[in-house]
Amino acid sequence: MNELDKKIDKINSRLDQIQLFLQENSNFHVEKEPTFNIQQLNTKEKEVFLVLYTLEDQSRGSTYTEIARKLMLSETLVGNYIMNMIGKGIPLIKTFIDGKAHLKIDIDFKRVQAKQNICCIEQKTL
Repeated sequence: MNELDKKIDKINSRLDQIQLFLQENSNFHVEKEPTFNIQQLNTKEKEVFLVLYTLEDQSRGSTYTEIARKLMLSETLVGNYIMNMIGKGIPLIKTFIDGKAHLKIDIDFKRVQAKQNICCIEQKTL
């Protein structure tokens, strides 16, 4: 595993060098990653986040009912965790379809989470 990490670091370093070269010698511009300032999630909030992250249908999102069923919690409790997550800076998008709230994780945040694990999700949480 340590050897693999070294190889990944070496590849990242080379990619950085290529980006710098392209920026200096052409009209190539690297898009900057959006930054998010979030507070640490507790274990249950991480579980709700993971359900949203993994079950999310990009066209509509997940309902409170779907999340509650997956985690075997009440919808009220799921709603409280969702409100806490929003208060801690997790950008969620809420839409209403046929009178039901559907939640999605902001696509930019989801991309940053996949790359940087800013929510500190650990394997054992799964």
